[in-house]
Amino acid sequence: MSVRIVELSISIILGVALWWCWEPSVTSLRWGLGAYALLLSVCRKSNKTRAVIWTLCFLFGSLRVSTMPNVTDENDQYNQYTTGWVVHSNRREALIENETERWKIKFYPEAPTQGSLVAVWHQPQFGLEQWSGGVDQKQRQQSARFTFRRAKEWVLLSEPKRLTKPLVLHDLSNGDILWALLSGDKSDIPLNVKQTMQRTGTSHLLAISGMHIGLVAAFTYMLIHWFFGWALLIERMNQYNWGRWNHRMGLIGAMSMAICYGYQVGWPASAQRAVLMVCIFCIGKWLELSFSIWDVLGLTALLMVLWEPSILQDLGFQLSFSAVIGIGLFGQRAYHWTSKSQVRIVRWISTSMGMTIGATLGTLPICAWVFQAIPLTGLVANLVATPLLATLAVPLSMMGLFFEMGTLNTLSVWCFVWADACVELGLWLLEPCEWNPFVVAFDRLDLCIAMILIVLIAHCKGRLAMLSFSMCLVGQICWNSPYFEREDQPYRKGTDLSVTFLPVGQGDATLLEWSDGEVWLIDGGPFTFEMVPYLQRRGIWKIDKIWLSHPHADHMDGIFPVLNQLTVGSLIVGRELESSDQGGRYSALWELAKEKHIPIQLAEAVKEDHSVVNRGVRILHPHDWTVRTSDRCNEESVVLEITHQQHRILFLGDIEEDAEKELLKSVRSVDLLKVAHHGSRSSSSPKLMNVLNPTISVITVGEGNRFGHPHAETLWVLRDSTVLRTDWHGMITVDFRDGKMIVQ
Repeated sequence: MSVRIVELSISIILGVALWWCWEPSVTSLRWGLGAYALLLSVCRKSNKTRAVIWTLCFLFGSLRVSTMPNVTDENDQYNQYTTGWVVHSNRREALIENETERWKIKFYPEAPTQGSLVAVWHQPQFGLEQWSGGVDQKQRQQSARFTFRRAKEWVLLSEPKRLTKPLVLHDLSNGDILWALLSGDKSDIPLNVKQTMQRTGTSHLLAISGMHIGLVAAFTYMLIHWFFGWALLIERMNQYNWGRWNHRMGLIGAMSMAICYGYQVGWPASAQRAVLMVCIFCIGKWLELSFSIWDVLGLTALLMVLWEPSILQDLGFQLSFSAVIGIGLFGQRAYHWTSKSQVRIVRWISTSMGMTIGATLGTLPICAWVFQAIPLTGLVANLVATPLLATLAVPLSMMGLFFEMGTLNTLSVWCFVWADACVELGLWLLEPCEWNPFVVAFDRLDLCIAMILIVLIAHCKGRLAMLSFSMCLVGQICWNSPYFEREDQPYRKGTDLSVTFLPVGQGDATLLEWSDGEVWLIDGGPFTFEMVPYLQRRGIWKIDKIWLSHPHADHMDGIFPVLNQLTVGSLIVGRELESSDQGGRYSALWELAKEKHIPIQLAEAVKEDHSVVNRGVRILHPHDWTVRTSDRCNEESVVLEITHQQHRILFLGDIEEDAEKELLKSVRSVDLLKVAHHGSRSSSSPKLMNVLNPTISVITVGEGNRFGHPHAETLWVLRDSTVLRTDWHGMITVDFRDGKMIVQ
């Protein structure tokens, strides 16, 4: 009976990943480990022994999570001040640790690099992440044993020494791209280049991946092996078996350079994976052991997860390992298919295509679930760009950096110039491949089905079976694509009108879906990564009307990604641009809408529009009204009343006392009320609530927000109404069906 490393690794990783499902105590896990260890000593049959070992590893993984510091206590509701080291950093999130604390903190615009010492004033992350089909934030917090918080202010106390950008790169047309290939710093890359590589599925070439680490290690090994081999040949010392030591010195150099390079680029998840794989491979060669790619990959994942279990939640970790798994499944198969061919170029092209297809298919389920988009020209674009950017530009850039450090400036300049030419040619060849990606919407079930189908495709030997599974996978993708939705088909079948209050935290965002398929969005809330993915999962790829009640960030910032990524019919706002708006977010929203050729209309101008009036919509506010208070923006919020059959719905925006007095002249009782200003005491006056007398009142509010919303005074005024809150209930959907109002 033999148990492979990959089997043990999978069992331990599953113990880490599924710990949150059952949450055993440390004592229970220790008793379980002891009991199964005793059971292992009396097992005689190999299958039973194997099952016991798997269970032992699963319990060991759960024990590793149980012994992690748990900061999810009552202090999470307060602001905290922490000074600590950045243990792990990924774009906008960083894990901060010191001797007594451990926090996962979100930074804006970018998190500090790994190894930095920072002082952070942080606060709770407001809002429940309860988006249908999306990442469950509560589950993520529970499995990682820490809460996610937001950095309010932070100071960088010290930063590890990194490579400095060579001066010659400032003079080259693609110097910023070359620097990204060397350091992983993509902050200076032009936006149009980023968009081109995203649409063609080649943006992974700009990240520090296993390819970069592998090239560094291979180049170092060849250099050391050649230099010492030449020196030993001159001195005729091979009779002392120096050839073996020459090989071992090359392995040591390869491991050392891989580690140094990983340190220089800040240890992203992909670099950690690549460095560990290089080290395991080199150690195996030193000890003359034979490792399969699966054992190396399994041992690498095991070490990373045991060192930091929360890395399982890192998107870079998931994409990096899924790409290597795809390469292992399809790249090796393509190599074996052409191994009998005597033409080297045929074997090279076939293997390259197999690896590209494998990496694309391996990451396809995760990309479809997270980004809801698949590049249509990804395969062709990668075959074109990878040889130029990865095989040529990266080694040339590394040689240029190496020569510059050795004060060989002329050679350094020539290397960088040739690398710049390779990048320029690669970008030129990518232009014909720049198509809009195929939008697809996956939920958790679709993600699992796609993964199973891909594994089955890789292991099918019969062409008919492979074709059948491939068609199933394509059918699954097409079934979830919004492009296959009929424009006249309602999104919520059997529903006359559906009103969904989205859980955007401390802000407002409401989705209206009409029976004829038309979709409205009233406000967009603060910026969130989940808004557009949620809409795409629902099959909503066009918003007919976006209503902006007033230009505050907690109502407006979430509209930007919707305008960028979806088709929008029109944007309706409360007022024109003013001189005080120049250079601000409201002005930027107007500019983006004009850039996307989206018509901007004033609420006052559309109140007689047939497309609005025929749906029973009245625009109650503002009308020729002068604001007398300092909080003009809130007071001028657009107020909408929708009459649907015998029901009335009222959206109050963020109006306050003076606007409410004006509304008393025109409002009437309602069935569904979107409470003004997140339940603030400055709104929802008793006089107005007595007139409205709402059956259901919805308060859109962030969990643990710093304003203390909703205030007790507002809740008391609404005591005769059924109050629903997004901080308690997450996403709230109210369906109007057959004359009834149904809360989902």
